[in-house]
Amino acid sequence: MDKPMTTFNPDKPIYLQMAERLCDEILAGTYSDDDRVPSVREYAVMLEVNTNTAVKAYDALARDNVIYNRRGLGYFVFSIFASIRHKQKQQRISAGPAPRG
Repeated sequence: MDKPMTTFNPDKPIYLQMAERLCDEILAGTYSDDDRVPSVREYAVMLEVNTNTAVKAYDALARDNVIYNRRGLGYFVFSIFASIRHKQKQQRISAGPAPRG
């Protein structure tokens, strides 16, 4: 069975789209505080891109303090970033159910 190909917007650099995707996955709760995210190579294979493109995406996320590198162990989610996700979730809960329309 063939796996679906990842499509990217041709008007935006692929590494930025990759960074946004991983960031969205963190915000969605796929990865929690200090969780290890896929390695650069794993993520490159998952999204069918060159490893150098994945390196640029991870570097961008590290610069923005979304993930950090533990030499020899991989990249992990910054606790502060995961707590932002938690605050967003709490705000949605305290706002109550969305109005039906």
